[in-house]
Amino acid sequence: MNDDFIAYGQAVLTKEEYLANKEYYDSTGFVGVTGTQGIKTGVDGGFEYYKNILKYLEESIDRTDIKYRLGGGSINNPYEKDIVLIDGPHFVSWYIKNTGYTDMTDDDAKSGIDTLLYTDLLDEVSPLLSSSDDVQSKRDNLSKSVLGDILFFDTYQRNGTVGIYLGSGKILLVDENNNRVYNLWLDNSDGTIEYTYWMDKFNGTIKRIPKLNKDDYIWHAKIMD
Repeated sequence: MNDDFIAYGQAVLTKEEYLANKEYYDSTGFVGVTGTQGIKTGVDGGFEYYKNILKYLEESIDRTDIKYRLGGGSINNPYEKDIVLIDGPHFVSWYIKNTGYTDMTDDDAKSGIDTLLYTDLLDEVSPLLSSSDDVQSKRDNLSKSVLGDILFFDTYQRNGTVGIYLGSGKILLVDENNNRVYNLWLDNSDGTIEYTYWMDKFNGTIKRIPKLNKDDYIWHAKIMD
């Protein structure tokens, strides 16, 4: 059984709800998803989990209480504090934990980059590229990614930080220089976005929470612009 959905702001509508009020949603400039708009249900609770992903990421974009701190998130759950002090890898590992992926324990989240790289908790979508200058291969890898995937970047070292893919060439990460959660362009498929710092640092590695496995889904939403 398929249950189509539309991502509208922080809400997720069924296709029937959207069509019943299509004129209204279109008049508001709704651009919630790309493609044919649908998602398979009944796959290990995938539909409800996907709604959690959409809500969590949209709320994270607007948060001003998340600040960068090297090693933040390695001792305890940083989201239990009024100000969330966290580094890039732990921002991602706690995102996986906090969106309800039950296989991810607190200890896994505290391990940050080691959990993201060296455990079997995540599926590999694409491997590390042999050359950091291979732009086309980076774009080929990126084309396999869906909202919620984990992308790895060689900043001060190999896999120095990681980000979360938002769809349409955008990523979400905790940026050390800006000391906040940052929603920014990585690249886009029509070539209108210039080659960016983060595209330069992207090493090709993409991992996925198993519940978001592309084989389990028909189409994938994106965060609204």
